[in-house]
Amino acid sequence: YGCALGETLLVFAQAGYTNLTGIDSSWPMLANARKRIEPYHTVSWIQSDKFLHEIGPFDVILCNWTLHFIKDKISYLQDIYENLKPGGFLILSDKTCNTGIDLELYHKFKQSQGVSPEEISVKAASVKNIMFIDEPVWYINTLTQLGFKPVTVINAAPCFTTFLARK
Repeated sequence: YGCALGETLLVFAQAGYTNLTGIDSSWPMLANARKRIEPYHTVSWIQSDKFLHEIGPFDVILCNWTLHFIKDKISYLQDIYENLKPGGFLILSDKTCNTGIDLELYHKFKQSQGVSPEEISVKAASVKNIMFIDEPVWYINTLTQLGFKPVTVINAAPCFTTFLARK
């Protein structure tokens, strides 16, 4: 879910993977992703703002940069768990922690990339009431409680974490 412009799907399609599904809540995002990946004809497209039970089960589910926009993450993660085959994998990348030193490091990184402090402040204000961010330990505990084992952090940077969880 949250395939956006389909960058990850494009990488998989170019590598020869088939039976791919791109899900996003935005038709314009799906239309742009479809244009980029059209030559591969290996992706089906679904517009939805929730995880659909009728399209699984899956061997692997990628959830990239999506959950921080969802208030009820637990129900969403439960839907993912139920739509994975036994032994299937969830690869989850999300915005995590946004206070303290991690946020300071992230803002310094953005400034090193040419983003002004004013732009950072405007962006922070624009997403203040639409993002629901939890700490990495929340994800590890929640995924474990839902039945995923093991749950591992496979990549992390200030304010962003990628988890690998197996059903």
